[in-house]
Amino acid sequence: MSERSPACCGVGTRLSLVIEASCRLYRCTWCRTEFFRRDAGAPDASGSGEQSEYWEPHKFAFYSDPRVQRAFAKRYGTLVDVAGKVAPVRSILDVGCGTGNFLNFAQQRGLRAVGVDVEPDAVQAARSRGLDSYLIDHLDAASGGKPFDALSLWDVIEHVADPYAALAGLLPRVRPGGIMLFETPDGAFPARRLVLALHARSHGRLDLTPPFYYWEHKVYFTETGFRALMDRLGCDVVAVRRATSVREKMAAVFDYEAATHRTLGRRALAAAWPALARMSGWAGQGNKLLIVARVHAADGPHGRRAEQPATSIDGGVP
Repeated sequence: MSERSPACCGVGTRLSLVIEASCRLYRCTWCRTEFFRRDAGAPDASGSGEQSEYWEPHKFAFYSDPRVQRAFAKRYGTLVDVAGKVAPVRSILDVGCGTGNFLNFAQQRGLRAVGVDVEPDAVQAARSRGLDSYLIDHLDAASGGKPFDALSLWDVIEHVADPYAALAGLLPRVRPGGIMLFETPDGAFPARRLVLALHARSHGRLDLTPPFYYWEHKVYFTETGFRALMDRLGCDVVAVRRATSVREKMAAVFDYEAATHRTLGRRALAAAWPALARMSGWAGQGNKLLIVARVHAADGPHGRRAEQPATSIDGGVP
């Protein structure tokens, strides 16, 4: 049975990469989005089913580092400023808020900012900072029955096996004509194609894929695929930017992995990343997509198009 792209519903072709013993990577023949699916009848070797663990203890340290927080705040500011040119943003719901770095940024900007997450310890960490954070099960209480001007998902949507269903459930939380902000890995990042080609040609003997592909990330969108997903939901993409992962965070990640994962691939990426990030920036590429989308004037998937004209956005992301 063929697998369908979670972005555009196109047919996905099987690639050579298999992780977690039975999770196979596919690539859509149309939009080129890549996604994992578990082989039919295969046992769940990880014991985690469709869920995955993100908030491991060391990640609390990553995101509490003031240098990392300042670097992310700069990125947040750029995308929020873009959003403000499209529609007024006075309130925002941050899905996957973690320890609250974006909530803190938004609160300092004078926005009504509410966050939800699946991890109780992350929610508690955000609350300890005086931020308005809830478990996802309490989303109704978090929203207070009022729609938000904007919805944000920073490095979240790629963790969801069915992003259409997830976003369709969230859209009623955003007012008609409101904004959605996303950061997600770019499936078209050239280094991904390189490591997959090396893996295939060496029949897996040269495997540099672990830093680029892992089960926590179910979907690697391309811009084409993300636009197709938004169109299915009845939304418009109004701005797309490419950037590399925040350098300060990556430095912390590499330091941690140097002590825990002494593999060739991890060491090679750690050594090459600063130069790769600089070259990607010069070429206008990056391993991340930063996206601003607008909800149509009618609520829900396939609503009528908003009557506001599309806005031309200038400026890049550091």
